[in-house]
Amino acid sequence: MRRLLILLLLLLAPVLARSIDQDVARLSKELEQIRGLKFTKPVPSQALPQAEVARYLQGLFDQEAARLPFAVRQVFMHQVGLLAPGVDYRKSLRDLYSQQVQGLYDPYKKRFLVATGGSQTADPMAGVLASQGFNMQDMLTIHELDHALQDQQFNLLKIDRDTAANFDQSFAAQCLIEGDATLVMIDYVAVSMGIDPSMMDGMTDDSMLAGAQPGMGNAPPFIQKLVGDPYFRGMSFCKALRRVGGWKKVDQAYRRLPASSEQILHPDRYLKNDRPATLNFNLPDPPAGWKYLGCDVAGEFCIRNAGENLVGAEQAARAAEGWGGDLYCSYLKGNQEGLVWLTIWDSEQDAKEFETLAKKLVARDAVKGLTNRVERKKRKVLVLRNAPPGVAPRF
Repeated sequence: MRRLLILLLLLLAPVLARSIDQDVARLSKELEQIRGLKFTKPVPSQALPQAEVARYLQGLFDQEAARLPFAVRQVFMHQVGLLAPGVDYRKSLRDLYSQQVQGLYDPYKKRFLVATGGSQTADPMAGVLASQGFNMQDMLTIHELDHALQDQQFNLLKIDRDTAANFDQSFAAQCLIEGDATLVMIDYVAVSMGIDPSMMDGMTDDSMLAGAQPGMGNAPPFIQKLVGDPYFRGMSFCKALRRVGGWKKVDQAYRRLPASSEQILHPDRYLKNDRPATLNFNLPDPPAGWKYLGCDVAGEFCIRNAGENLVGAEQAARAAEGWGGDLYCSYLKGNQEGLVWLTIWDSEQDAKEFETLAKKLVARDAVKGLTNRVERKKRKVLVLRNAPPGVAPRF
């Protein structure tokens, strides 16, 4: 997942080399006024050719990717239709980031890097703002400086370590981090226009900004959402917190991290501290030839996106809402993948709605001789998708 993106990229059009250090000093002061936090030390900055930044990013990506369960997550994504068969999850992310990155805050070396040169990216949002006289380099810089400020105040690498093992929680943390920085960027635009930032809220909802993402080449649609949604859904989450308690409420979220994508999609559930259930099950050893890869959590975001491919966005959102927790385990035999997935829902009606969707998922391209079925017991739903014979848990 995008957890490797503790690198905290901003996918915007390439910037021109200016006096980066002067920009950073000036914008750091403006950021402190907007965000209500103080830097503990200056942020070093450096402008490098785009190709050099891309190579550096690839090295950081590979360093972090080595400790993440890509194989476990790839099986799930293939089996529920988030990625087409044969699509390499890790490679898709790596390719996208190395092609698109134009600036980043690096929490390892505590510095801001700006990529110079390269071709302009078709970004409707950037075009509109540029036509109004806004400087895109300033916007990029203040976004990434906010990541530096987050790091100094809340320790981003610790957040990364604390959430890396749980896909859904990791995604939620990324939404907080990127949503904060995107909201700061919008506030900066408002302040530059001489208006109250709160007046921008209705002009910058998810639907508007989702259309302003830069081109992402041939990246699979789900990978594009995985990269883009933390900016825009995360911004909506941070706006909801800020409406309740100002930026202080957003600060508190770094100390009590959102526990799931459900809390990002429904901020009221974060405010109510509606936390997901922790599920466990004992699974027998798989038959000879099969390898157990590991377990992870999918979350409402993944369920919603998997459902969109089968029943459309509106029905998928209904089927995913009411998620109360899940745990899936991935298996592999040669090129054959298998999945065992247990979910729990807020009500029996929620479970029935997911059960209907899950049966559509399981019916798709089922492999003869493997286990494909859906079972429901009250609020729990068990999904077996091309699962090895004999590994179904009792629930």
